[in-house]
Amino acid sequence: MSPDDQPLPPLSPQPARSHSSIWLPALTAAFLVLGCFAIYQSTQIHTLGRDLATHQKDLVELRTTFATMDAASSRQIADLRGQLASTQKESLDKVTEAQTAVRQHTDSIARKLEKKQAETKAALDAELNQVKESTTQTSTQLAGVSTDVSAVKSDVSAVRTDVASTKSELDRSLEEMQRVRGDMGVMSGLIATNSKEIDLLRQLGERNIFEFTLTKSSGLTKVGDIRLQLGKVNVRRNQYTLTVNASDKLIEKKDKSANEPVQFYVLDKARQPYEIVVNEIGKNSVKGYLATPKVTTARN
Repeated sequence: MSPDDQPLPPLSPQPARSHSSIWLPALTAAFLVLGCFAIYQSTQIHTLGRDLATHQKDLVELRTTFATMDAASSRQIADLRGQLASTQKESLDKVTEAQTAVRQHTDSIARKLEKKQAETKAALDAELNQVKESTTQTSTQLAGVSTDVSAVKSDVSAVRTDVASTKSELDRSLEEMQRVRGDMGVMSGLIATNSKEIDLLRQLGERNIFEFTLTKSSGLTKVGDIRLQLGKVNVRRNQYTLTVNASDKLIEKKDKSANEPVQFYVLDKARQPYEIVVNEIGKNSVKGYLATPKVTTARN
């Protein structure tokens, strides 16, 4: 028989355990559990306290930040209120100035209008007075015109009478003037023997009249479109000698008498002859006129 197969010795009876030996481990375990729980709670409380302190610090910082922001906002609001008040004051001042300027401008325009109206009224009054005076003057002038018309009628009648008289005198003078043959055998126009008759010839307008006075010392003298030169003079016989320069040709007229038509042709000027009439013969001078045709067509 093996040792394992040997019977166990009989168990000896053990004494019964007391109640204190049974509860002591349980109480110990309970205290351990409570201690651990207390330690855990203490740790949690410490962590919570630390977190609370942190939160309180953050809260203080937030309060400080809010206080700073509130103070800054208050200052900004105060500044804005000050700026708004200043702007309102400036705007009010500008509005007041604008109102004052508008009022002053309006008053100025009103004064100018009043002055212009007064000036216009004065001008109209002056013009009205002038019109009244002009009307009075016109009435007076009309009365004077009526008188003047009567006087003009009288003057016209007198002028007509004078014209008729002058015409009659002119007709008599023309009748007294003669038409004679010139030294070339051509019938002359009317012959003037004095200044009055020369003026009559001009008024008739039949020929161009150029008066002249020639002396021996004057040489060739331009008269009209020709030149004349006085030569020998015989006062006792009332005769003279004249040289005519016409169209670059010299023509000598010898021993001509006073009031004798001295004729010559200017071939490149006219068909009719030119005429020289000397009315006065002095010791060394003669006085008369040159008559030339009005039509200056060249002679064939």
